[in-house]
Amino acid sequence: MPRVITYTEGRFSTVQLDSGEKVMLSVAQTGIIIFQINSLGMLPRRKIAEWSLNDLSDFIARFGGMETTGSLFRYAVDQIAAFPSIRELEAALT
Repeated sequence: MPRVITYTEGRFSTVQLDSGEKVMLSVAQTGIIIFQINSLGMLPRRKIAEWSLNDLSDFIARFGGMETTGSLFRYAVDQIAAFPSIRELEAALT
């Protein structure tokens, strides 16, 4: 079962997917990034996807919504947690 490991509203969240793999959704001054996290800790292993400030409309189209949480960021975290593995997340993003 996926679980949210860390969550700071509007800044970052780490999620463990069903596969056991971990991903981090991070909001920076330059945009939004999804990283794969190494299995030993919280260090980013590789970038899965990135949206610059100019491309946020694409991010919102993929993960946007606030129906259940009232927060675009929390909704995006919940949507990412619904993917069973990084491979399936990457497939949905391409």
